[in-house]
Amino acid sequence: YHGVLRVHLGLLVPQPRERCWMRVADQLLYWDEGRAIVIDDSFEHEVHNDTDGYRVVLFLDFERPCRYPAKLYNRLLLGWSRISPQINEAMRKQRAWEKRRRARIAG
Repeated sequence: YHGVLRVHLGLLVPQPRERCWMRVADQLLYWDEGRAIVIDDSFEHEVHNDTDGYRVVLFLDFERPCRYPAKLYNRLLLGWSRISPQINEAMRKQRAWEKRRRARIAG
């Protein structure tokens, strides 16, 4: 789906950073802590972490800037996705996971 773009904000990037990368189409990208990368993940992409460290990246999706009438179509589709059965099921599972996690932390 081409209606959204995704931000990758590097929070924790293992070293050497050249061994922790993302390929989008034919472009190699590397994260830096505190730096945002905007991608169109409708392109073929893959991520590799060839280090022993952890990679922590915050994902944020936002509506792709479009002109009318594409903007109207995009907004309608994004609005529908919020009420779609697949999205609601994913949200239900996320809430259940968070509830189990809080219960484990509370002991």
